[in-house]
Amino acid sequence: MELYFLGKLLGARYIDYGYIAAMPDITKRPAIREQETMELLEDEGLIETDFSGDAEVMPEVAGFLHPVLFSGREARLRIGEAVHTFHLEDGRVVEGTLDGGAIAFHEVSDQDIYALLAGGDAAVIQLADVRTGYSRKEYGEDELLDAKACAQAVALLKGAA
Repeated sequence: MELYFLGKLLGARYIDYGYIAAMPDITKRPAIREQETMELLEDEGLIETDFSGDAEVMPEVAGFLHPVLFSGREARLRIGEAVHTFHLEDGRVVEGTLDGGAIAFHEVSDQDIYALLAGGDAAVIQLADVRTGYSRKEYGEDELLDAKACAQAVALLKGAA
């Protein structure tokens, strides 16, 4: 719910449906849920509220979440049962990991992506862009052992292929 309300404050263009589906139903007691979430966001230092109750997202939080809420480009990597979502914008890659209803975001490097692919398992990569469409590529276990194929997979996850 925190991401939803941060997105609402920032005027987000996109919030991945997987994140919305993982949150509790906000149609039940919406005012209370919003108030509780806004208090939590303020306690965590993610927003600042003035005397009139107007909230503002801290600039570093807004900047960090920009690819998640505004880029419209994302890649998904499925390895076995694990799914990693990468939000892409201007060379930045922010990974969103959903675990038991909680979402963790962190910026990833090429080395982080190579490490995910180095597990020796087959991988499926999906790239979606609201402007250019959707693509999908599967890599077998042996394929990802090849440096060229692995580099192609990393480029695809970063939206460059």
